[in-house]
Amino acid sequence: MYIKVSIIIIIYFLCLGIIAVQFGNEDRGPIVAKKIGPHILHVPIEYLNVGIAASSPDSLTVQSFYPGNQPVFAKEEELMDAGLWWKNIDIAMKIQTVWYDRRYLNSVIRYHKTDKNLGDFHGLQHFTQSNEKDAWKLDVFIEDDEKGFFVRCDDPQYPGDEIMLCRYHFYYEDLSFRITFDRRFLPEWHVIKSNAIALYESFKSPETAADYFAQFTPILNNTGALNDTSN
Repeated sequence: MYIKVSIIIIIYFLCLGIIAVQFGNEDRGPIVAKKIGPHILHVPIEYLNVGIAASSPDSLTVQSFYPGNQPVFAKEEELMDAGLWWKNIDIAMKIQTVWYDRRYLNSVIRYHKTDKNLGDFHGLQHFTQSNEKDAWKLDVFIEDDEKGFFVRCDDPQYPGDEIMLCRYHFYYEDLSFRITFDRRFLPEWHVIKSNAIALYESFKSPETAADYFAQFTPILNNTGALNDTSN
């Protein structure tokens, strides 16, 4: 009876995708199995430590810090105190239900009324509003108009507050990605995209997750001081 109950409990937690396994360095947290649709992703707990990080049966949101995919080893208030909040990269991945394409992109352009093309911006086509009354809306930066890959950003002329964010939308395999980051990183959009895909690929097994994770240095050391994470 005890064995049967134990098996049921294990199966229950597997279905929820929250079984944690210790793998790799003992002074770091466990690697957690997260089920998203047909995928089982193996996520070091440090990527789930801050703010909006979460998961559901069809989506996963993790957080890292730029440059690279620095995992979160500190409490959120410590990162704020160290002035690191703006380096946070929020990576949401979800089972694709609506494919981005030209028609979807056109609907985004109509919604934000970005009818004025300002030309190339670091490999993206920058669209904004020609009517100043609509200038408070988000600007749109198009990577690929056929696939519908695009970034939408707060307008620096109308900040509202000190935090101006970009949201980068694209798909990879059967997942749609939405990456949220500080607008100051927009010129590095291609690096941020590559980092997000590399992080997702590392989650495909406990071994690759541990190997990828091991290359990073904690953002803050045990005294609360900023470590050198330039590598």
